[in-house]
Amino acid sequence: MKLTYKAGIEVDLTQESMLYAQTATGFRPAQAGQNKFCVGAKSGHTYLPGDGSGVVAAYPTGGCATTAPVAAASVGGTAGEASTQVTRNVPIPPDAVTSYEAGVKNRFLDNKLQLNVDAYYYKFESIFIQSLGVNDINQAQNIIQNQTGVKAWGGELEAIALITNNDKISVALSYEPTQSGASPFASPLCFNYGIAAHSLINVVSNTTNLALCSAKNLAANPTSVNWVRFSPGVKSGDPLFSAPLWNGNVRYQHIFDLSSGATVTASLTEHFESKRQTSAAYYYDGENPAYHRTDLGLAYDTADGKWELAAWVKNVENTAVIM
Repeated sequence: MKLTYKAGIEVDLTQESMLYAQTATGFRPAQAGQNKFCVGAKSGHTYLPGDGSGVVAAYPTGGCATTAPVAAASVGGTAGEASTQVTRNVPIPPDAVTSYEAGVKNRFLDNKLQLNVDAYYYKFESIFIQSLGVNDINQAQNIIQNQTGVKAWGGELEAIALITNNDKISVALSYEPTQSGASPFASPLCFNYGIAAHSLINVVSNTTNLALCSAKNLAANPTSVNWVRFSPGVKSGDPLFSAPLWNGNVRYQHIFDLSSGATVTASLTEHFESKRQTSAAYYYDGENPAYHRTDLGLAYDTADGKWELAAWVKNVENTAVIM
């Protein structure tokens, strides 16, 4: 439970223009998350799939070794002990944000042109970010990490113009720089995941591994086993996960009036984004390049307005987009 507030002011500059400003705080309660581990029956040691021999069940099933490898002792376990899968609750801290926003809304040309401009600044005391990854026993899982001190700011422009009674053009443009904050995953993570292939993680050579992994991990695993580099870690000040610097839409809509009184509305929407990170930089690295996408729509409305029949085509170019 946390006390939040919101305060704002609106000023009518003219009958067609309004200036506004507001500040607010937001809060999302703590949540309970889970992770799965392989735990030794004798030592209670938590094993990663590659501890020792590197033998691990293939993705996506995951699993734990019935008997820990001989090399388990070098990572804190007991050679030959059985390991079983254990689910542990992992608390997720609450979110907290303070926002500041100001803008102006306008209508011109006898209400045929609408132009809105908005600027904002968000400061997160803490925020948890979710992305796709793998848990500690090589199973696909939504990964949640908490960051503190995250910042986002920028501006938005929205314009809607009625060219004729049947033609409308709308434009929306957003510019948003972001900065990641402090994270428990600020350092490179590198573990031995055996020879199991995995589509979500990058396998690096042993030569590269020498510079990335700790001496303890190197001593615990034979050099003949492939290593996996999860990520370079989250650095404070890096762009925030899944936040493109630029994005926007341009939409054109035309209404065809039929003699029956019914209408057919055709629309074309062009969406564009600058490049963005596609992982929270915990389990794997990814970047979606800048792209554009075209969507088409067609809708038939009856004269009495009681029903509508619509069809659409999204992503006409069939552009691959990493979500």
